[in-house]
This record gives sequence, C-alpha cells and structure tokens, in this order.
Amino acid sequence: MEVRTLRSQEREDLLSLLDGWPMDDGWTGRDFFRRYVEKDPTFEDRNVWVAADSAGRLVSCVQIFPRRLYLWGEAVECGGIGSVFTLPERRREGLAERLLAAASAAMQERGMEIGVLFASRIAWYTRLGWRQ
Repeated sequence: MEVRTLRSQEREDLLSLLDGWPMDDGWTGRDFFRRYVEKDPTFEDRNVWVAADSAGRLVSCVQIFPRRLYLWGEAVECGGIGSVFTLPERRREGLAERLLAAASAAMQERGMEIGVLFASRIAWYTRLGWRQ
C-alpha cells in the first residue's frame, strides 16, 4: 500500500473514491466533495493524503484544509482535517490512521499550530490522540 499525496491527474479518481460516501440529503459524494476540489481557493494536491493499492487505485483519503484563525488578536495557522474516507472493503487495515498521521506531520512541518477536526466518530479520533 502506498501512502502519499494526491497527484493532479488523480482528482477525478479522488472524487470517485468519495462517491462511495453515503449522503443523507440527496447529494452524491462526488458532487458534495467536488466543491472542495474545484471551489476552495486553498485546495492543493499536497493537502490530500491518499492510500493507493498495488494497482494504483485510491482506497482511502484524508484532506487538510489550511486556514488562518485569529486567537486573542493573533493570526494562527491552522489545519482542518476532513474528507476522511476509506472504501468499506478496505476498512480495519489502519489506512485512515496512517493517512491521518501523515497529514498531521505535514501540518506540523508547515507550521500549522492547531489542528481542527469536525467528526462524529469522536472515540476513534480520541484513540489517535485528538482531543474534544
């Protein structure tokens, strides 16, 4: 399994992967996440960490959303974590954990002092060192 950042020619592959995300409100995963790929001015391929199988197929992903927050009047670079998804048949292999660790390391290297996570699986992220 290869863990790396997204390649520009893989953007549609990323959206195909995310199309497997079940949506309750009528969106397809592809259309919901396309907004982040095409319309977020901070989107960069280096901010998307992927796991690719031996055939090169994307099976898991994590995205960093770089933002600047102002805390007590000071600008602080922040990395939001989102778009965490693994194909159902590839879950429980530790892929998302590896991608999250790689994304977290990249955030630290880039001087992002705070990581922000909006998630429903709080216990899973807490086990990985994130705090609520």
